[in-house]
Amino acid sequence: NQDEMLAFGGALNDCGNPGNGTWTVTLSSILSSCAPNCSSNWSKHSTSTVPDVQVGVTSDYDPNTGLAWEVTQNNMFTFDPTTNQYTHQANISVGYHGTGIIDPVDHYFIHADSNTGIHYWSIASGSSFTENTASSSSCAGLLNTTYGGNSGYPGLAWDPIDQVVVGYPNGGNVLYILNPKTWTCTTETYGSSQGTDYPQNDAATASSGTFKHFNYVSSLDEFVLCNDPYNDCWVLHRPRN
Repeated sequence: NQDEMLAFGGALNDCGNPGNGTWTVTLSSILSSCAPNCSSNWSKHSTSTVPDVQVGVTSDYDPNTGLAWEVTQNNMFTFDPTTNQYTHQANISVGYHGTGIIDPVDHYFIHADSNTGIHYWSIASGSSFTENTASSSSCAGLLNTTYGGNSGYPGLAWDPIDQVVVGYPNGGNVLYILNPKTWTCTTETYGSSQGTDYPQNDAATASSGTFKHFNYVSSLDEFVLCNDPYNDCWVLHRPRN
């Protein structure tokens, strides 16, 4: 609702260790009309509660509550952009090779990790934040480490029309469609010639992964993938019934 992007932590220059800074940037200060010379309006926030200083922290925005939900390996937090403060919500246990996504319809925070699998929590009002595991073998391909430098970190995006999570496993021409009502995956294949009608794999470095470089643009009903700084981005329109 604030038209801002939230950033927490990340690898510091030049040690590579995780940081603990919370920043927001006003997105209206970054416009196509001024790119690439926009003066970004960043703000650093002093928070009374600081999430765990760890690698692999992931987050997503919940349009139902107006809160950003943030998951570390050991804890779940919410960030309120009206007060710029965190609240600790639950103790959890997940790996650090994952990506998080919110299902705003069924009210879940979902974490897909190549080492520990798919975990999910109800974030509905009054939730006790019980940690659940989706063990369906149909989702195994989403969590493989074939692509992207064997790092995991799949791309996840919420499809608000079909109300499913669309997953990109860091490469190839197969997408995994996770249905939060059944916790099973189906697959969709697009293209037959890499670089011609489906994208290049993620840049193959030891720390690569897709994360939110795969995402959904609601105004276009298209998925966008920007996974390599030396190659163009790709767009996909999933067929609708």
